[in-house]
Order: sequence, then C-alpha cells, then structure tokens
Amino acid sequence: MDDEDIPDDRLRLIFTCCHPALPLESRVALTLRTLAGLTTAEIGRAFLTAEPTMAKRLVRGKTEDPQRGHSLSRADRTSVARAD
Repeated sequence: MDDEDIPDDRLRLIFTCCHPALPLESRVALTLRTLAGLTTAEIGRAFLTAEPTMAKRLVRGKTEDPQRGHSLSRADRTSVARAD
C-alpha cells in the first residue's frame, strides 16, 4: 500500500498512530489525540500520568522510530500538531 492508496491525510495518520512498532501506550495516546481531540492533560489523566510525561510520550510517538525506519512526513506532523 502506498500513499496514493489512502487519499485522506487523517486516515493515513490514524494508520501511522496504530503502527505495531510503536509502544501500545504511545499508539493509544496518539489515537486519542487524533480521533478524540483530547489534550495532553486529559490523556495524562486517563493514563494516570503527569502531563509532562505524557507530552514526552506524544512527541516520541510523533517522531522517527528507528526500529521501523519511518518517520511521519511533514504533512502528517502538521496534522498531529493541529490536533493539540
């Protein structure tokens, strides 16, 4: 499947957020941010985690994961940032 098979940027971002190479907690946090539009503080409370810790987890999930050799494209990072 290439980028042209998924015309919607949000759908592509959801697939990226759910990538199995990401830790489960990061996948859930990124999906909550993307789909539900929750804030970092709200996601942190749901995980019983301090807001700065959750912010770091979200940033790590948005950036390159060397295990899979893939990073979010500039457009995808912008979409994630807009969800803040």
